[in-house]
Amino acid sequence: MKRRYILAPQAARDLVQIWRYIKNESSQETADRVESVIRGKFVYLADFPQGGHWRRDLTAAEVRFLASKAAGRWWMSGPVGVRCASNNSARLEQV
Repeated sequence: MKRRYILAPQAARDLVQIWRYIKNESSQETADRVESVIRGKFVYLADFPQGGHWRRDLTAAEVRFLASKAAGRWWMSGPVGVRCASNNSARLEQV
């Protein structure tokens, strides 16, 4: 069963900014594709909150990392939800 997720307001704003930047620098098609990849990662992490892998070389915190090549970002999954590693205020909250 797929779990639903809700983006924190800052995460939603970040996603819009990412989309706009890519559209302006590349194309709407590319921006749509990257957004789709990012949203796919959200769905994956909602279904498998312990997904990803440890990066003990980056942090001793109890978090796992999941890469998204299309977005050029790392997503951290931990006991408090999922956060974009490049912006700790952006997080995915499970419902």
